[in-house]
Amino acid sequence: MKSAAALVLELSRRGVRLVANGDRIHWEAPRGTVSAADLTALRERKAEVLAALRHEMERRRPRLGECGELVIPFDGDLRFRWWQAWGDKDCHERFRAAWEAAGVGLK
Repeated sequence: MKSAAALVLELSRRGVRLVANGDRIHWEAPRGTVSAADLTALRERKAEVLAALRHEMERRRPRLGECGELVIPFDGDLRFRWWQAWGDKDCHERFRAAWEAAGVGLK
């Protein structure tokens, strides 16, 4: 039996999007991508899969670095990617969202 992290990675590579929402796993996938065996594996390893998904969400979240700088992972949520913003207002909104996610509010 593969680890929960390996299962999440394999499903992700096949285009399956898994999201931890409380004690539930929500998923989206192209039709026919998720097999009955995949669903059984997700059910059997639910707690581990949820922990792996939460860990990955935390890793991608903006945070403050050692010197107080804002660190935004390149594979983080699109709403924090100021470098992909369309104009000044969008850029400002993405920076604000990133600072708030890092636990620092902007005025």
